[in-house]
Amino acid sequence: MHGTPITERAKKEGKTPLEISSFYHEEDVKTFNNYNFSYDLYTNTEDSFHKEEVKKISDLDVQEVNVKHLKAYEGIMLAPMVSKPTTN
Repeated sequence: MHGTPITERAKKEGKTPLEISSFYHEEDVKTFNNYNFSYDLYTNTEDSFHKEEVKKISDLDVQEVNVKHLKAYEGIMLAPMVSKPTTN
């Protein structure tokens, strides 16, 4: 659900990883608003849209992941993908 830095910070502060990530997500939103900066869609990993899009990508066979499929996500910022290992 969350990366190591968030999980470790949560342990240190006696909070859940969700509490830590939510806090910083809201801080980012406030900062963006202060600078009159906006995203069309700014979510976190708990958002249903995010979960659905990640599932679509992770369900693709490695051979299917090509420019044609990724074109559908043009304009959406995605975290780097790690390919499933292939066997030769």
